[in-house]
Amino acid sequence: MKMKAGDVMDKKVTMEQIAEAANVSKGLVSRALTDRYGVSSEMRSLIKMKAVELGYDFERIKTKSKKRMSCCLLMSSRVLTRESYWQPIIRSMEEALSFEGIDTDYFIYDETDFSEEDSRRLKSNDAGAYVIMHKNFPFLMRELEKKHKPTVVIDPQFHMAAKFLQIRASNYESSFEAAQYLIENGLRRLVYYGACAFSQSYRERYEGARDCVQEYAQLGATLESVDIDNSDYAFGAPEQLTAVIGDGHVDAVLCCNDLFAISALKTIKELGLNVPEDISLVGFDNTIESSIVSPEITTVDIPREAMGKEAARFVVDTAATGKANYTSLVLNCTLVKRRSVKTIPQNEEAR
Repeated sequence: MKMKAGDVMDKKVTMEQIAEAANVSKGLVSRALTDRYGVSSEMRSLIKMKAVELGYDFERIKTKSKKRMSCCLLMSSRVLTRESYWQPIIRSMEEALSFEGIDTDYFIYDETDFSEEDSRRLKSNDAGAYVIMHKNFPFLMRELEKKHKPTVVIDPQFHMAAKFLQIRASNYESSFEAAQYLIENGLRRLVYYGACAFSQSYRERYEGARDCVQEYAQLGATLESVDIDNSDYAFGAPEQLTAVIGDGHVDAVLCCNDLFAISALKTIKELGLNVPEDISLVGFDNTIESSIVSPEITTVDIPREAMGKEAARFVVDTAATGKANYTSLVLNCTLVKRRSVKTIPQNEEAR
């Protein structure tokens, strides 16, 4: 005789019974039915369907107000000034965490004045995981280390110990590729424009361009660096760039990010020169700004949405298993070719 759902419900179907029917653990059933972390969408659907088949009373879950896990996002107020860069990372991370039943809280602070109150707030924060956007200051990392919680640093500004996951872009390799693209187009006299030592990513980008030029030195490739202090977030130094490119002996400017590239574009135009006819231009980051100027700027696309998803995946997996399977993740970038780079015909180059 076939049992009706109502008959089973009267006997109060338990999570143990659902676990046995689905051939999974009771803990996994609990996380699936309460929409918590650590359960794939396929497994969550399977368990809920099995619960429906058995006649589980879902109202029993609603009466229990269990606290959801939260992930704390630490971000400097100065980092917020580059919202167009960070917003895709944050959005994709929040969506992935929310899908797993994990809330996102924000810890915004002033990096120039981290107060005693900020310190107390951080010490008392009881989030289940932490994600740091760029500014991995040593004092922050020391405090987070004490918490023994899953911790991710996205695009770390400073070198860091392997105790936390760091998610980075292929800065060195992609800058090497961008410089190679210029050189193979016959553009041999290059200028690197940016804050070479401001952060780990900027340093890697400079080193990639430098090493590429050294590899092509036999073809006459040269690189001059306009290295500025970017601690005030100026993203440009027109007078310094003018002093280098004003004599007309520069083929291309390779920039550490798109904001520097836009500043360079303005400086080049103010000198009465054209991009790319007189000087070619390459940026980095593929932010919206690079595509709304004229000409649109060739740049390197960073997979920012993937960065956010990988951060969320690490938080979910580590919270569920208690194990961190890796400490460093480098995501490949893509060179986006636009109209700011001039291609010199081979017959013209041979003259």
